[in-house]
Amino acid sequence: MVNRNNYKLTREFLDFLSEIKRLSPGSLHRYKVYLNHFLIWLDEMSIEKCDTKRPSFPSFLQTSRMDQRDQPLIIDTQKKIVQTIRRFLHWLKLYHTQRFKSLPEVWIDSLQPSPGVVVAGEHEYVTLEEAVHLATILLGQEKQVFLRDQAAVAMLFVSGMRASAFSTLPIEAVDLPAMTVKQWPSLGVRTKNQKHASTYLLDVPVLIDVIKSWDAFVRSQLPTSAMWYAPIYGEWSNRTVSPATPGKNRNISLGKRLMRLSQMAGVPYKSPHKYRHGHAVYALLQAKTMADYKAISQNSMHENINITDSIYAWLNGDEIKQRIISLGINKVSLEEADNELENFLCKLSRTELKQAIIRSAQLLAD
Repeated sequence: MVNRNNYKLTREFLDFLSEIKRLSPGSLHRYKVYLNHFLIWLDEMSIEKCDTKRPSFPSFLQTSRMDQRDQPLIIDTQKKIVQTIRRFLHWLKLYHTQRFKSLPEVWIDSLQPSPGVVVAGEHEYVTLEEAVHLATILLGQEKQVFLRDQAAVAMLFVSGMRASAFSTLPIEAVDLPAMTVKQWPSLGVRTKNQKHASTYLLDVPVLIDVIKSWDAFVRSQLPTSAMWYAPIYGEWSNRTVSPATPGKNRNISLGKRLMRLSQMAGVPYKSPHKYRHGHAVYALLQAKTMADYKAISQNSMHENINITDSIYAWLNGDEIKQRIISLGINKVSLEEADNELENFLCKLSRTELKQAIIRSAQLLAD
């Protein structure tokens, strides 16, 4: 049976996230689900004593099941749940200081998924070569539709935008001369947690040319308030772009169109989010300093570098070395290094750096 006082604290935390942090309903729902796992684990024990409960919370998660499907929680979900619970416990110590004074900070910080959930393997993302191939291959059927979808491939890769933001991006939010995208909720862009930011495009000329071609066309046909990834209606021989407002599932339609484009091009399909991951991988491969890393983090619309750093809180020391501070692949001499980070990078192999960059980019994309 769930402890009533524990339940009240989780709801207070959710209210805080909604009213102060202004999280979206979707994000709040995920937090609620994650917190429910914690409540079930505690049972009747109060949160104040959670550091003494056995089995541990990470061990409990390994045996937990998803609702309805009765399937084990996937690795990434376990990581996100643990990260959420750490954030919740730190909030309790901040806003209920006296009540949770005895709950050790060191125990909270030590919470991480059990080692058994860490599985080696390649992380999937869209490479520059794949993006260029999809964006430039000549396709005869449904020409206008595929030109739009190819422009989507190019824009998703060079911008690193989430599918929900891209699919609701109005023409007026795209400023190609300035290589800028205005991800502004005030313009109707559906950003994560309603964040507001101007982000920038990677300068990949072959993809930028594809984007410019579609941008010029859609501006000639529609008002600037219409969608950049515009709906296309009509018969095969008479298709036209439309100023219609996108539906709630526009990002799902985007995924289906990219799947169709991949089939036509004869390449394996990768979801829109894999383009965001690919954007981060490509950018990190070019990065040489911590300033570059910060720029990539901000362009991913993280509020600050601490948000990005918090993603890696569950990692052990070796993983931190490989996945966070490895921000470039070019070796530099100690004499040329301009900071401690670059000095350390000299000690890592090219393979270690590349593996670290791929994993770090995945975490940035998430």
